[in-house]
Parts: sequence; structure tokens; C-alpha cells
Amino acid sequence: ENSKKDMGIVKVWYFAVLTLLSTQLLNCLPHRRSRRMVNGEDAKLVDWYFTVLLVKEVDDHPLYCGGVLIKNDWILTAAHCVNGVVDSPQLLSVRIGSTKRSLLKEYTKFQYEVSKIYIHSAYNDEQIPSDDIALIKLKYPIVSNRYNFVRPIEIALWRFKGSERHSMHCQAAGWGKTKSFSSIQEMNDTKHEPSLSLQKIDVPLLGRNHCISEFDKENGTTMLSNKNLFWDKMMCGGSSNPNIGTPCLYDSGSPLVCEDIYGNRQLYGIAIAIHGPEINERPCTPGKQISVFLRVPHYAKWIIKTTKDAHEIDEK
Repeated sequence: ENSKKDMGIVKVWYFAVLTLLSTQLLNCLPHRRSRRMVNGEDAKLVDWYFTVLLVKEVDDHPLYCGGVLIKNDWILTAAHCVNGVVDSPQLLSVRIGSTKRSLLKEYTKFQYEVSKIYIHSAYNDEQIPSDDIALIKLKYPIVSNRYNFVRPIEIALWRFKGSERHSMHCQAAGWGKTKSFSSIQEMNDTKHEPSLSLQKIDVPLLGRNHCISEFDKENGTTMLSNKNLFWDKMMCGGSSNPNIGTPCLYDSGSPLVCEDIYGNRQLYGIAIAIHGPEINERPCTPGKQISVFLRVPHYAKWIIKTTKDAHEIDEK
């Protein structure tokens, strides 16, 4: 019963408002033909081979999140995506190996069973969730070969300095909803399905002061006991340009990947939420909101320790 309650409600942080990008498991379930994610474009598997679709089937209403393959048997995602199924990992399906949602659903070769779910011990799902990160251990490792392209992506161990941000090219990808909405209720309506194909968008990263000022406009940070600590763990991106894409509902846990001037790509973030002064009236509207991502480098030690400890337990 608790799982159904947790995964069914689209949680909105009403302090600003900031909207989580998933439906966490049942009661209320969040295409443009031309552009998606919103204002995204079709992503290629050869570039996004590590991108995971998490699916929970509930009374014929699938619930979706994104995830990232960081080891052959480990998926990184947002904690609020899996909070309701920690004790029932068999209810969660991991799908990877195609950019097409229909193929991921139809063919078992793209589907993997979950062994265990690890949520960060400091995670809370209160009005302003913190430490919103989780790891999913697969029952069996994913075998990479020349036919499926699938392999893990390297996580960033160190956050880049403010000046380095301008030289990084960052993109996000996911199967989230693909149109702008006129209300949170409309966004949650199941008649608006997630994207049929994996979408990618460019994400111009914003500096910490810019992120703080965006929240201060709506007095959002007055509810943060320590806004500097909050932005140590999180980062934001976006643009007032309506042609720059934005994540939407069902993009939680999806990867934010940055490429440096040498062509090296690493995982720097996972999508958590969207925020903006018109978020209640115009959710998922490009140019009207910023995207909030969890900083992966901040949690690198936790990721390494959790996967190492679990491996040692399995070996015993």
C-alpha cells in the first residue's frame, strides 16, 4: 500500500514551486511530433548507450524514470524514482539497449531484473528532498558486445570549477513527456504519454549564484536551512531562450553528460526537478524554467563505497 502511495503522486515542492520529474508509484499518474524532451531531438544509441529506462507497471499504467549504467551490473538514478519499491525490487524493470520505447517493452533481450536497491541513507522526501540518489544492483551483469553498443559511462569524480563550466558541452537525455502544459494536472494526465524515442537536449549550465538568484526570486531558498550546502549537492541549467530544450515529467534520474574540449564525456548529473515562477501554470515550457540536477561528483565516494561493499558481501 505504501509503495502505491509513494509512486503514484507527482510531488511538487510548493515553496517556489519546484516539480520533481517523476511520478513516484500510483494514484495520479507526469509529443510534439517535431521536437521533444521538450524541444529535444532524437538521440542515437551510439552516443547514449548507457541510458536506462526504468519501468514500474501499475494497473496497466506504466510509470517511468531514467537511469544510467555506471557498471555492468549497476544503475544510478534518483531516489524518489525507487523509494516505493526498495522492499520489492522485482516490481521494477530495467530496460536498456534501444532508443525506442516500444522495442524496450516488446523484447526481453532489452530487459533486466533487479537484485537490490540502495537509497542514500540521508535521503528524505520532505518538502525539499535531499540526497536524492539511489543505486540499483542488477541480478546479472549486462554483457557488452558489438551488437548492442551497451556499456557503462564513467562518472565524474571531481566537479569542475566555475570557469571550466563555460568550456563544457553538456546534454541530457530521457524518455520524458514532450510538450508544454497549461497546468500540473494536465501534465499528470495519462493521455499525454512519454516520448516514443529517447530525446536529447543541450543544457547550458548556470553558476551557483545564478541558481540561487532564480530560487530567491520566488523566496524558494527561505526554506533551505543552508542554501550553499544545497547547491554543493545540486546544480542547475537552462536558458530564457525558448528554443533551448527542457526536461519534463518522467525524466527523473536521466543522465546529464558533459564533454570537455578534448572530447572526453563523463556523467556529471542526474535530472531531479524543474523550477520556475510559472511552473504551476506552464510546466515543461522551454525558456520559462530551469532544470535541477544532482551533482554526481559530490556523491562519487558514496557510489564507489556502496558498489564495493555490495560486491564484497556477494563474494562471501
